[in-house]
Amino acid sequence: MLKTFPNDISLKRIRAEALVDGYVINHINKDGYKIIEKSSLDFFESIVNDEENRTASDIKFLARYYMWMSDDDPKLRQQAFDLFEWGKKLYPNEWMFDFHIAAYYNQFGMPGQALPYIQEAIRKAPWREIAYDDCGRIYSNLGDIAKAQEMQNKAKEIKTIKDKLYAEAKRV
Repeated sequence: MLKTFPNDISLKRIRAEALVDGYVINHINKDGYKIIEKSSLDFFESIVNDEENRTASDIKFLARYYMWMSDDDPKLRQQAFDLFEWGKKLYPNEWMFDFHIAAYYNQFGMPGQALPYIQEAIRKAPWREIAYDDCGRIYSNLGDIAKAQEMQNKAKEIKTIKDKLYAEAKRV
């Protein structure tokens, strides 16, 4: 399809997102190196500066890509955090920026910094069980096991409700 419509931004976005999620982030090559796929990186680095065509998801993907590449590069890691914060300013109702900031702070051993972000993600998207699940991990890392269990239970409760709704919708 891209050969037929080589300038179609939607098709380029779908391709770049599929590559990043399916083949780049959390994937290592046979020699033990992180996979970096240049065309998707180029797409996201370009599109985030295009005010007319950029989406919140484009900023999120680029920030996640930078985090993936930032192992020994604190400057690149900070760029990723800056992108997430910029995304929050441009798209204040998007829960994913807060969610990812929280997840990365927690991953880097800073659960205290993660907590207000995950709480904000939950406030913006209370139907996202993954946010409660991550909140539980953050509380666990903070040593608050009771609150961690409460969040895990809330995540399970939401998932159960969604599963019932999906089952009912299939019957319609």
